[in-house]
Amino acid sequence: MEGQPIWGAKNWAYKNVYKITQRYRDAYESRQAARSTETPEQLQKRKEVSEAFILQFLPEIFETYMRQIDALSNGQWISSKCKLYISKLITVGINYKDTWKLIRPRTQQIIVNFIFPTLFLTEQDMDMWEDAPIEYIMEKNSFFEQSSARSARELVNQLVQKRKATFEPIMQFVNLILAEYQNSPPELRNPLKKDAALNIITCIVDFIMKEKSSPFSSVIEEQLFVPHVLPELSSPHPYLQERACEVLRSFLLWRKIKVGGGKNTFEFKNSQILRDSFISVLTLVQHPKLPVQAEATSTVEAFLLHDEVLPLFEEHVPQTIKILLNLTSVHKLDSLSSVLATIVGKFPKIVSPFAVELGQQLSHEYIKILEEATKNEEFTTMLSDLEEAQSDAALGLLETMCTLMDAVAKPETKPLQIQYEQSIFPALEYALKNFHLDSFDHVFEIVEASANSLKTISPMAAALFPYILDNFNEENFDIIGDSIENALDDYFIYGQELIGNNSENLKKIFGILQILMERPLVTGGDLTNEDTLEKEEEIRIGCLIMEKL
Repeated sequence: MEGQPIWGAKNWAYKNVYKITQRYRDAYESRQAARSTETPEQLQKRKEVSEAFILQFLPEIFETYMRQIDALSNGQWISSKCKLYISKLITVGINYKDTWKLIRPRTQQIIVNFIFPTLFLTEQDMDMWEDAPIEYIMEKNSFFEQSSARSARELVNQLVQKRKATFEPIMQFVNLILAEYQNSPPELRNPLKKDAALNIITCIVDFIMKEKSSPFSSVIEEQLFVPHVLPELSSPHPYLQERACEVLRSFLLWRKIKVGGGKNTFEFKNSQILRDSFISVLTLVQHPKLPVQAEATSTVEAFLLHDEVLPLFEEHVPQTIKILLNLTSVHKLDSLSSVLATIVGKFPKIVSPFAVELGQQLSHEYIKILEEATKNEEFTTMLSDLEEAQSDAALGLLETMCTLMDAVAKPETKPLQIQYEQSIFPALEYALKNFHLDSFDHVFEIVEASANSLKTISPMAAALFPYILDNFNEENFDIIGDSIENALDDYFIYGQELIGNNSENLKKIFGILQILMERPLVTGGDLTNEDTLEKEEEIRIGCLIMEKL
């Protein structure tokens, strides 16, 4: 029915109602001055139209939407796009006093008759789960994917965040569904209902864990995990195994910044439940169904935040690394790269035999993140201007490369070190060629670890040297000049032939010296004591370079 013209028209209508509501809602609430091209009369007219829409039309729109929700509960079919924009409109409405008055009396109706059934896995979801698991996982993890289920999750979250009185009714409803499932004979249980109830739990973990406002935070293990979550790790329904992992991961990753510093984290009160849960999840890392396997590996990463499980995991590290390499390289599930990074950070010695494969994967993912960022029109072409989240993700991968480098940079593992360096070379080269400034210190750290271990300049470090020199030009010097000593020191100690026998490299070094010794103190304005000290430091570094030459 999704493809029928009537539903195409309805989808269009619901979308435009949502957009119009946003526009008039913003104008109605706005305290801003007139736009640059707008006269006071036009501003007044815009506010009058907005007020008329919000106070006269919007109540009728909400009444219509409530009738649609009633029809849905009575078995009438509604397209997923329509449900998406119903969720979005209600989410907008709960933020404002006047529209909340319309929604509040229907909150239970919205939860039971709309949000809950919208979170059921659909036939299309199940087909994708079975036949296109990679696409299913990518859509699930994509922040940009719009779906009726994702909008319903956002609606639940906003309800408890903005209207705290809705939290207990939501939890009571969820507990009712879970208890009904638990107390029913196996043949009468509806696993889709339980999956939707657990899905709601993952939306409101943050609110559950706020001790002052939640009576549930102190009984999570006894009243949620033990009776309702842990049994599903061995469920005959794989999608419930996946959901049980997701619930555990959501709580394990919960963090709250304390006033005065530090963090509150979720801690198991019963260490045996912690260990049993971890072993059960670890078993699912080898599950034949890809969505279960992927969610289980992410949950293992969350468990590794608890030192108590680290000894239990040691013997499983090699097998888990092999599975992760398969998931990330063969199935292209790059979202699991952080799991690799965590395991490398916790067990560097154990993972060192896999260093080359890991290096190739980390390097590929690092370049992919930066390339995708620069393709986005919202970003500039300079990688130094990358959005913070993208830059942090790339730096996380580079830090993992540094950790692995420390693990393999040993005299007894020299051949492995050389191979590993070659595997990560494309990432280091990309960072330097494209001036990703935040990565420079990590690149220099890897070069230093290599030189100190080998007592010579490796082929990787030699290949990077021209790029390093190219970056220390007059245009970039104010930005990276203070890194020059750190960047060149190992080359002067171990790379005499690389410098002395290469006229091109020498020419570039003399160019750097010229910048250090000859550029003016300031480009304009009054000379300050700070300017003088900065210039003295540049001259000191220049003299040091000449001495080493």
